[in-house]
Amino acid sequence: MTNKQLSEHFHSSEFDCKGTHCNCGGKGDRMNPVLIKLLEKLRADCGGYPIMILSGYRCPIHNAECDGSAKKSQHMAWNAADLEIPSALSLEEFQWYVENTKTEEGYMFDGIGVYRDSYFIHVDVRDGGKHGG
Repeated sequence: MTNKQLSEHFHSSEFDCKGTHCNCGGKGDRMNPVLIKLLEKLRADCGGYPIMILSGYRCPIHNAECDGSAKKSQHMAWNAADLEIPSALSLEEFQWYVENTKTEEGYMFDGIGVYRDSYFIHVDVRDGGKHGG
């Protein structure tokens, strides 16, 4: 496993596969750069509060073990992350920031899933994060 700096605030180890039965060796260093750029923008937009990555890359073995995960999950393609809600924000406030985060190049999250019972938000860039052509 490596711990490569992906951006100012994110390291590859935060995105490594966390499966207990896979032995895949992490692979968080392969995360989609558009996703990382959006996560940095999200962090800045919501007051600079640290964003905890609950799940980044998932190998197929680990993904199959996750209840409710899609068979073609964007986590397996290095395009997704599940984010813990920063303690200074409500779930609704953080959701608003997630839904409205946009980079100067026009990138936005393509997929957003709000999991109120588990208190986290899923984000992905399944279509490359580029909206509107």
